[in-house]
Amino acid sequence: MAMLEKTSAIHRRNEKGELLPVEGILEKLPDKPTFKFIPITYGKFQELRVQNNQTTKEQDAIIIHEHCVEPSFTKEEALNLKASYGAQIVLEIMKYSLSMTEKDILSGDDKLNKNILAQELQIEKKNNG
Repeated sequence: MAMLEKTSAIHRRNEKGELLPVEGILEKLPDKPTFKFIPITYGKFQELRVQNNQTTKEQDAIIIHEHCVEPSFTKEEALNLKASYGAQIVLEIMKYSLSMTEKDILSGDDKLNKNILAQELQIEKKNNG
C-alpha cells in the first residue's frame, strides 16, 4: 500500500494561488481530442449543484465557459456546443476535479448524470454506424 502524496491530493496552483490548467482527453469522441481546463474546486461544485433555477445545459455551459482554457468558449458558444461534446467536456472536468471515476459520477440520480448517459448513448450509436 502506498502512502498518500500531497502532490496527488491537492490541485496545483501558481504563486498567486490560482489553479493551474490540466489537460484532459475526450476519449469517447472521434479522434480523442485533448483540451485544457482549470479544475473545479469542491466548493464550486457544491455551489453549482444547489442552483436549481438553471437547466443542466445552463450549468454545463457555465462549467465549460469558466473552466475550459484551450480552447476557450464564450457562454453563448458553450450553450450551442453539440450535446455530446458538451457532456463529455463536463464529464472529463468532473472526473479530474473530484478524483472520481466515470462510473462513480454517473451512478447518482441527478439531471447531470442522466444527460451524460443520454449523450454517451448518442455517441455510441454514431460511432457504431
